[in-house]
Amino acid sequence: MMAAPCFAQFTHVPITGEEISKYEIFADGMSFRILDLESREVALTDRHFKFHFNDFGSYADLKEVPSSIEYENEIYKVVAIDIAPCVFSNELSLPESIVEISGCFENTEWTQFEFPKSLKNIGNGCFVECGEIKEISLPQALRKIGDNSFRRNEKLEKVEFGTNLMSIGGNSFSNNPNLKSAVLPNSLVSVGSGAFDNCEKLEYVKLPRWLPYEYGSRGETLKIFNGCRAIKVIEWESETPMGFPNCFDNVKKSECTVIVPDGFKDVYMENDYWKQFNIVEKSAYRAEVNEVPVSNNMTPSYYLLNGLHVTSEDNIESGRPYIKIEGDQHTKLIK
Repeated sequence: MMAAPCFAQFTHVPITGEEISKYEIFADGMSFRILDLESREVALTDRHFKFHFNDFGSYADLKEVPSSIEYENEIYKVVAIDIAPCVFSNELSLPESIVEISGCFENTEWTQFEFPKSLKNIGNGCFVECGEIKEISLPQALRKIGDNSFRRNEKLEKVEFGTNLMSIGGNSFSNNPNLKSAVLPNSLVSVGSGAFDNCEKLEYVKLPRWLPYEYGSRGETLKIFNGCRAIKVIEWESETPMGFPNCFDNVKKSECTVIVPDGFKDVYMENDYWKQFNIVEKSAYRAEVNEVPVSNNMTPSYYLLNGLHVTSEDNIESGRPYIKIEGDQHTKLIK
């Protein structure tokens, strides 16, 4: 029996020369690479450019990636997509068996994309310049987002991160001119340099409670929100603030509110970096919100946090914090 190749999970080792024929298989007009012979796991790939796809690995007619294939009377499970930037159908759907995607979807003209719930890893550059997608909801299983994964998506306004995400790669959401908010989960342990750089309309940022003190192999300081001039609210639950000298370079710090845990305003004010901002404790921030006049009219009223009345939720920009008032009930929301 042929020994299984030594492929670590989520690591695709290039196969060259005569070995290609051992690990490259073709079924139903598609090319697959065997990742694990024992467990019969394969990745959809474009290595040989056979059948109906062009020199760029186009699967333009493919509407559904199969969850499994049959090859020489054996069933193989499709667990990954490992393709260079490729042309796909706008109707493409992925099976729940997929745990990793790499390359793949650059410049795709999708208006939306449904991620498999089982997805654990999004590789480098997967969704660069997908200019029609407005909202992204990432699965709870996701652990890693690679470098440049969602860069330059001109219409992207909203991203929902799963609560198990551990790593966001460098420049992964940079240069998205319409992204309004970045709510980073507490599960994060690594954030790459420039992850949200030059998001011109980004207004609200929530940082994970625990941030590592080093980033990358060289231990460089955090640089992830440079060029985000519109940031007005930063929320951070950390009781031990570290300085971010290169993180919010272009933010107008005196006009930006930083919401901190109750009892820790003085700690932030003693930090040479954070004292440049308007520091507000969480309960005081809520009290400030509750100063908005309450109407007994049950018709909802809407106020921005600066007290400006807004006639409708439709008139509030995505990502902006606001207050909804119904009778005596106040609710603080993020659009």
